[in-house]
Amino acid sequence: MENEPNEHDESSKPSEPNDSNVKVYADRRSRLMVVFYTIPFLLLGVALLILMEPKQISRESEPGAGPVGVVVEVTFATPGPAFNTITKDAIIVPTTDANIMPQQAGWLRKISVRQGQPIKAGQAIAVLEPADDYVARADVAMQSAAADVREDRISVSNARDNVRENTTAVAAAKKGIEDAKAMLNSARSGEQAVRTRIQTADQKLKDQTAVVERLQALVNQGAASTNELRQAQNAQNDAVTLLDQANIALDAAKNQVVAAAEGVDHAQDVLDRSKDDLKSAQRALVMAQRKMVVDQAVMGRFRSQMQIAKRRLKPVPVVTPVDGTVENLILTTGALITPATPIAQIKRGGISFAEFDATVDECTLIKQGMACSIKTEDQPHSKQMTGRVASVVPPPVGGGKMSQVFLEIKDSAKALKPGSGAIVKITTGRVNALLVPKSCVMPSSKGPAVWLVTNNICRARQVKVAGEEKDMIAIVDGLKSGDMVVVRTSKQLRDGMVVQTRPASATSLDEPAPGL
Repeated sequence: MENEPNEHDESSKPSEPNDSNVKVYADRRSRLMVVFYTIPFLLLGVALLILMEPKQISRESEPGAGPVGVVVEVTFATPGPAFNTITKDAIIVPTTDANIMPQQAGWLRKISVRQGQPIKAGQAIAVLEPADDYVARADVAMQSAAADVREDRISVSNARDNVRENTTAVAAAKKGIEDAKAMLNSARSGEQAVRTRIQTADQKLKDQTAVVERLQALVNQGAASTNELRQAQNAQNDAVTLLDQANIALDAAKNQVVAAAEGVDHAQDVLDRSKDDLKSAQRALVMAQRKMVVDQAVMGRFRSQMQIAKRRLKPVPVVTPVDGTVENLILTTGALITPATPIAQIKRGGISFAEFDATVDECTLIKQGMACSIKTEDQPHSKQMTGRVASVVPPPVGGGKMSQVFLEIKDSAKALKPGSGAIVKITTGRVNALLVPKSCVMPSSKGPAVWLVTNNICRARQVKVAGEEKDMIAIVDGLKSGDMVVVRTSKQLRDGMVVQTRPASATSLDEPAPGL
């Protein structure tokens, strides 16, 4: 029993945390919190240091530091003479018969050939007078506009006369107001002079009255004679008369001033009316001149239209584009024909022909008789045929901008299929160009192009091709002598890519370039 714990024994009770244990626990917890919150900030700082550290760029990746990337074979553009060649898609036309048709509607006034007559390309076979009443309408409109212009000229002349008359009236009114002002000034000067006379007469009357009064007193005193008094009284009466005359003159001067002032007002009214009339006349002149300018422009436009119409109505020759023999004259003189109406039928024998459309610039280079080469689509593996330019037919007046070019194929082994396509090359002359191998030039959406290498940087460059010289292509624009171009280009090339270069081999020069 003595071993049983006493419930009142303090040592047998469970131990409670004292103050020291609580402090240790709090310190440990605070250190853990510091570590917990510090670690993310440390990681973030390390990441920022990594991002802010300058990257070490390999000098091998810098353009010009050293050639890296795709290895390309290159050659140099060299100057050399070349032929300028025009390449066109043509159509083989029938070789037996050809219908000769005009380029515009009109009256057939003359036929210059007869049936069975041999003719040459470019020879006129008929004369056509265009049928159009546009000239008559344009002439009527121009005459009406000319009548308006004549009326406008009369109106302008009258308006100018009115301006001159009103200008003269304004000048006269200005002179009148100057004269009226001069008269007013003169009247005012006269009035002032009369007022001066009145002051003098009044003062004289006062003086003479004083003399009379003094003599009257002396006479009364017996100190002066009546004769002297009588003379003084007469002088006084003269002074009164002089003052009365001065007052009458003052009234007259005042009337003159009033009349002169009215004259100035009247002259000013005349001047104002004259100025208003002048402004109205000037406005009328400007309006008449503007109307005349407009009517002259209308007349000029109608005159130009009439001249254009007259040029269209000039006789137009109808020429044959090919050589041959007149097999049949389909129409007679006096017939009204359209551009789709044949005039004559030409037989051309066993000669083959091709036809294509050419622009105005191309027609300035293509001349009749020039040599050409033709390769047809139905005979792609046969050798190229030769020929010549038979004729160049200009576009119709008022029509399109394309001309028709006819080619005579000389050495065709057999009659070619009409309607089949052909590729025609016409050499028009020599040009100064830069020559590069054919394998350097590649097709692109914007036309021929090459890869130009400068400081181991590859750039796509558009070029203008003039023609071919054996295995070389003549370039007339886009390169300069000595430029380094890629041979046998690779589809891996991109604009701005860094490349390694090496001289082209003979095999590379013969391979075609892929497209860009």
